[in-house]
Amino acid sequence: MIGLSGLGLIACVVEEDSGADTDTSGDPEWVEPPAAVNDGDGEGHLQVPSLSNSDLTAIVVGAPLDDVDGVADAGAVSVFGGLQGGSLPTTPSEFSDRFYEDGRSNVCGSAYGQHSFASDSTTADRFGHHLTFHSETIGTTLGSYRTSLSISSPYASENDGRVMLHRAAVRGCQTCPLFSHAPPFDWEKGHPFGGDEFETEFGASAAFGVFSHVDVDDVGTWRSSAQEHLVVGAPAWQGGGGVHVFEREFDVGGEDYRSYEKPGNPMDGSVECNRQNSSSPFIALRDNTLTGGFGIGEEFGRSMAVADFDCDGFDDLAVGAPGADLPAGLGDAVIEDAGAVYLFRGGPDGLGSSGTIVIHQGVFGTAGEPEDGDRFGEVLAVANVNGRSLDVSPPATKWSCWDLVVGTPNEDKGRGEVQVFFGDSMTPGAVGPIYRIGENGIPGAREEEDRFGAALVGYRFDSGGFDDLAIGAPGKEGGRVYVLPGSMNGPDTNGTLVLQQNVDDVAGDDFGAALSAYTTSGRGAVVVGKPGESNGAGAVEVFLFSENSFTASLIGKITADGTFGQEVGARWGSKLLGPRAFPTTPWEVF
Repeated sequence: MIGLSGLGLIACVVEEDSGADTDTSGDPEWVEPPAAVNDGDGEGHLQVPSLSNSDLTAIVVGAPLDDVDGVADAGAVSVFGGLQGGSLPTTPSEFSDRFYEDGRSNVCGSAYGQHSFASDSTTADRFGHHLTFHSETIGTTLGSYRTSLSISSPYASENDGRVMLHRAAVRGCQTCPLFSHAPPFDWEKGHPFGGDEFETEFGASAAFGVFSHVDVDDVGTWRSSAQEHLVVGAPAWQGGGGVHVFEREFDVGGEDYRSYEKPGNPMDGSVECNRQNSSSPFIALRDNTLTGGFGIGEEFGRSMAVADFDCDGFDDLAVGAPGADLPAGLGDAVIEDAGAVYLFRGGPDGLGSSGTIVIHQGVFGTAGEPEDGDRFGEVLAVANVNGRSLDVSPPATKWSCWDLVVGTPNEDKGRGEVQVFFGDSMTPGAVGPIYRIGENGIPGAREEEDRFGAALVGYRFDSGGFDDLAIGAPGKEGGRVYVLPGSMNGPDTNGTLVLQQNVDDVAGDDFGAALSAYTTSGRGAVVVGKPGESNGAGAVEVFLFSENSFTASLIGKITADGTFGQEVGARWGSKLLGPRAFPTTPWEVF
């Protein structure tokens, strides 16, 4: 277990000892490493999911409060697919389906038949609470660059939690449920439990990243040899929370854990996954567990974000602990639920081996004063908003320096704020600008319960050469989304675009409660969830950006019709699967 339980500082940087300085004055081969530059020309890119053998990409919508076949709050996920360069998936006729834990799905396509999940839906599972995806093959052509969904149910089995690992169009389109601990063999009769994961909300967050790999200087080798690790947040683990890092075998190269077929049994969801055989439930082996340093109740692992923040070719992991109580001067006084964010740097020996940084309000120039209930770190996202990259030679490669974006929607009685921490090779997590409604060019008046920063997504929406940043404020009247264009100095607030519903701008619709992105015909689109519409039935709207200006227009509204279970209170669209930051750019990226 790797932890910071002995942390005595409010914020710290822990770096490895590099030893004595080396005299390079007499070495003609030594060259001063280049400085990072903000040219928007790095190798990295934000990738939307591609869920099949073709070039279909997807908008994935979660509704964890959806009732399934009479089971309250069992949760369901809807998938809408569309061809790159073709129309957006705004109707249920285009590669669309709804799936849930004990149901069947056609997402895999007719060549593989229907897909079944390997677990039952039960009351309050909230399947779809967290959505992410992993890469089946890194690089190569887009047709092979398929990705597979990971969907969590952190409140399943009375808050024990589990993560469903979905494989799209590979080996029969299977799903393996990753349990937090050994479940009963016989779901009716029961079976002795084991493990340490009871009521920990295992799966409250999940992410994939290449945290350690070889040949990082050789982009071609990187694409063929890199393997992704799975990290799963359990914010109630041992009282303070933990993030479990699963072994390398549990990613792209491992096949044994994925299979749950058994001779004579159909793929009907009745057989559980297992690593070695088909006779016992599947429990993955942990590589290690990361923990925080602020004690009981900090909710370490409530949120996570993965990207290469120090532009060294290794993914790093940002972990939100919004429940962290910070010291308030001398004595035992604390600021309750002020929140903190940990940045674990990847490296040859894995997460944390190259240092760990702890960030919270009031230190390192982080804007805002920590207050009770701020919950700093509740929302995390990544983007390269200033286009920073670092030359790596040889070969001629430019590693992107990704930025960490932290949303604090509870700040100042729910007015909310967002801060960017710039990526950099020497000081990852360097303090960047802070954004609030009504300040520094962002239009509008800052009001209580705007919840500015409740949702975030970075993406290159236009052709400006920099990632842009979309920020949701679902409490602002009927809800607003603020899109800030990127530039070499970071987001340009003077160019802020404000999106809102075109009709029925009703308070409580929560427009902007969830955000994602999409690309079609070389143009970016903001995908906006508004789960409060129609008495909480929910909807999603898609805004396509112009080719020639930083403007966007509504091109489609997706509603969960009868096929997808649009009932009052389902809050369909409360969760959206966002893009991921990848260190390299496949040749076919659109």
